Amino acid sequence: MAVLNSKVLFKLLLFSVTIIALSQSTRLNVPKLLLPRSNPNHVNFTLTAEKGCYKWVSSRPQAVSVWPLSPSIPPSILPPSACSQQALVSARPLSAPLDTNRGASIIRGQDSVTGHTLRCDVIVDQIKQIQVVTTTRQLFTEDPPLVLSVMALDSGGNTFSSLAGLEFEWRLVKDSETAEIVRFVRFSEAGYSPPHHILSLEEAGQKGDSVLLEGVRSGVARVRASLSHPDYKWVDPASVSLTVTDRLYLSPSHDAYLLLGSTLSFRVWKSVHDTETGESLQSL
Repeated sequence: MAVLNSKVLFKLLLFSVTIIALSQSTRLNVPKLLLPRSNPNHVNFTLTAEKGCYKWVSSRPQAVSVWPLSPSIPPSILPPSACSQQALVSARPLSAPLDTNRGASIIRGQDSVTGHTLRCDVIVDQIKQIQVVTTTRQLFTEDPPLVLSVMALDSGGNTFSSLAGLEFEWRLVKDSETAEIVRFVRFSEAGYSPPHHILSLEEAGQKGDSVLLEGVRSGVARVRASLSHPDYKWVDPASVSLTVTDRLYLSPSHDAYLLLGSTLSFRVWKSVHDTETGESLQSL
């Protein structure tokens, strides 16, 4: 009986050590967040633990709230006492105009089984500057739409972790031809899968921190983005210039070897709405 009890105790000890080791190796997807002061909308960010089930609390819930999220897609908010692997962190909207004080809160998650604690420091500050970022500034007609996004900075040049929930005004800087060079495309129309907050704003006829732009014909277009809410009127708009060109194809496209005095006809063409247009050229 003593031998049996020793084996049981050993297995229990081994199991406990394994659970503790696994829990202590768990990390959050980010250790620190910088969120903008918002009025009237929440600015959200999803914290995710690698594994485990945690109960989440905020040291300053009046400034930063935290809600457990279900594992469903899209996730739903659970009761505050529930444990979860993900949590929605929100910089709460302010009832008064945006002040200049920098706020902070600590988000803690405690595993309901092992007691292991995760921590994320959240800083809340004012947006001082915005920029438009994109993977390229050159578009080709007939190519898939290009994603343009807004990046926001504080007074120290630090990048905000999220702008989810903020409404932006996107427009083309008008001249006689810009409106014909590019056009905005809804994510829902293009078949893209953007974050949920982008689709929610689109359904309300608004735009968020990311948009799609499609090249219509060759030329140069300038796109401008600005924060829509009056409390951000002192934040200068950001703009970016995009060059749209036709994608030309040459046929034959491979190397050609000619005898002296012989000629070869080339064809230059482009695709316009799935219709080929082009002309033939003769080699010299």
